[in-house]
Amino acid sequence: MRRIVALVVLAFASPWTFVFVVGLLVSVFLHEVGHFVTARRTGMKATQFFMGFGPRLFSWRRGEVEYGWRALPIGAFVRIVG
Repeated sequence: MRRIVALVVLAFASPWTFVFVVGLLVSVFLHEVGHFVTARRTGMKATQFFMGFGPRLFSWRRGEVEYGWRALPIGAFVRIVG
């Protein structure tokens, strides 16, 4: 909850900094989506795709891949076996 409040305060205090932070997060997310899609299409086994780092907030499984959100919204990651 504190992180959301901090982002709202940042949005009102410095809108361009907020736009930069959100743009950076989206850029990192799309970068990891590229890793995920490439791994899946080339036959590699991707077992996890998470948004954020740190403790797991919630996740769900679809097929052999676990998707979810982590507590620190500072990026994303894909776990590729092999």
